[in-house]
Amino acid sequence: MNQIHLFATTILSAGEKEMVDPKKSAEAAKKIQEINRTITNHQSNISRIEREKSDRIRYFDQQIKHEQDEIKRHTRTIDELKRLI
Repeated sequence: MNQIHLFATTILSAGEKEMVDPKKSAEAAKKIQEINRTITNHQSNISRIEREKSDRIRYFDQQIKHEQDEIKRHTRTIDELKRLI
């Protein structure tokens, strides 16, 4: 209940000392907790997506490297064959 009272006190504008309805304060505090959970969920989603992005980039980098290695291999083969001509 202290957090709710603290919240109610902070929402009062400067100089206001009227009582805030404890039920409304509790509802507002509950809503803040729900929003904070939603924010945490979005942050988790961002982290997951960033990891997936990194994994995909790594995969494609490996694919590119493989293709480059194949080109080098074929180029060496051509060079060796040209020496025979």
